[in-house]
Amino acid sequence: SKPDDSCTVFLRNLPVRCTEDEVIRTLTELGWGGDIASITLPLRPAKPGRAHHNRGYAFVYFHSPFAARAFLIAMVSGFRISTRSSSKVVLVEFIRGSGSREGSISDVIGVGMCATSSNG
Repeated sequence: SKPDDSCTVFLRNLPVRCTEDEVIRTLTELGWGGDIASITLPLRPAKPGRAHHNRGYAFVYFHSPFAARAFLIAMVSGFRISTRSSSKVVLVEFIRGSGSREGSISDVIGVGMCATSSNG
């Protein structure tokens, strides 16, 4: 069976100094902590004397497709990272297979599986 990527939400436009902990903390404050299985925040390699920065995007893996879809609907206008003064609005979208505009990213990353099995 094919892995179910309907549990994976793509976050883009993240402040580059934002950490994984800050993303989790913000999502928990927004009320989604219990629905999230894990997140992946790809980092750029650190330069000498400079901290790691993220690449401006992250993947959030939800326990169910229903939670992922509810999150997407609730966050349709985006959200801000609560611990950052940045005015950047983080945008959310679904990861789709190779047919969509985010296909290239999901191809590179691999497909996120639900933490619980589902017969989509």
